[in-house]
Amino acid sequence: MFGLRLIKKPDGHRAIYAPNSGGLRVVTFGAALVQEIANAAEAAIKGLSPHDQPAD
Repeated sequence: MFGLRLIKKPDGHRAIYAPNSGGLRVVTFGAALVQEIANAAEAAIKGLSPHDQPAD
């Protein structure tokens, strides 16, 4: 999937938004998957490899 948007909400939580089709969401994500995607995206932005991240 391409074109995901990662945002940080004012309350500190993160959200992942997928592209829309005809004004409707094409996919939604559960909280655990949002956290996993957000962690991976932030690590990629910071240039971290998977083994540099703390274990959950």
